[in-house]
Amino acid sequence: MKKHIYQADYQPIQALKKPDFFCNFVIMQNKASIQKPQLSRRAFWDVKLDELDFDQYAKFTIVRVFERGSSDDVREVVRYYGKDRVIKTLLFAEQLMPRAFVLSKRLFHLSNEQYKCLTGTLRAKNYSMY
Repeated sequence: MKKHIYQADYQPIQALKKPDFFCNFVIMQNKASIQKPQLSRRAFWDVKLDELDFDQYAKFTIVRVFERGSSDDVREVVRYYGKDRVIKTLLFAEQLMPRAFVLSKRLFHLSNEQYKCLTGTLRAKNYSMY
């Protein structure tokens, strides 16, 4: 004879509260498991890519790729660092070439007023056409 299980027989499972250090460890472990970006030599002609520490020089890497890299390089950087970190780095960069402005504005729907390097300067008016 088959026993029927009814909804009333199930007990709700209590959510287990994990300590904060566990969550941070999981985040660090996931970051370590992400493969380094496979970038072309186009943007990094003057750097040894196999010796470049992508975590320590994140700002340099992101800005250089948006200024001089290929579309595949841009995809790799966004995959590795994440959209939020890339946007934050580009918005707070001290200098950006016009190509980086155009790429970041179109990819992430940004405006000239959001860029730190354009606020309060005459350059903002010049870049309004992009």
